[in-house]
Amino acid sequence: MRFQMVRPLPTNPEAVLFDLDGTLANTLPLFVRAYSLSAKEVGLRIPDREIPSRCFGKTEEEICSSFSRPELAGEFRRAYFREIRRMVIPLSRPCPGAKETLSFLKENGAGLAVVSFAYGWYAGRVLKNCGLSGYFPKKLVLTREAVKRQKPFPDQALLACNILGAKPGLTAVVGDSQSDVGMANSAGCASVLYRPDGYSRYFKQPRKIQKFVHSARIKSLISLKKILRFSA
Repeated sequence: MRFQMVRPLPTNPEAVLFDLDGTLANTLPLFVRAYSLSAKEVGLRIPDREIPSRCFGKTEEEICSSFSRPELAGEFRRAYFREIRRMVIPLSRPCPGAKETLSFLKENGAGLAVVSFAYGWYAGRVLKNCGLSGYFPKKLVLTREAVKRQKPFPDQALLACNILGAKPGLTAVVGDSQSDVGMANSAGCASVLYRPDGYSRYFKQPRKIQKFVHSARIKSLISLKKILRFSA
């Protein structure tokens, strides 16, 4: 798909939409471990350095089909879900500055929503474990079940804006991946790429991401308090 022109950051944003894993929840290293253990259990060999590119943002069917082993998808999903429940959810922690930033946005009247590729049952548990569930009513935790087309298509962002009663042009999307930026741009929202130090191990495309135009790039969530301006 072709993405729309990047939007500038809005003044007095009506809504701010957040990706979950790697943006609100510091779960990326846990996912690498979960995918590694699950792959080994079903007989797939995926070096840890390749897991982000081969597994992140993909269904279990897509992962197994990429190895020409689509028949393993069910077994792989069961092993993966087991690791998610055993390890990822209990060990999940909020990304630095998440609570302070969400409180700031809420106090200034911005609507908040989660837009994630994750399963609904998982997203709710991680938000609760991270102490963030109070910021997001259940109807505003939009996961893969909420739309037919996933990121980078605009559907999740547009649905969130519709529920919040926010204009896309006055909405910012914050996420750590190209698909988050693509969704924001195609929905007509401002796109904020969140890339803390150390994320290069998960996203090995520095040149490509430079060409993937975004409204702003931040290393910490606290930076949103500076770049998203609210008039008194």
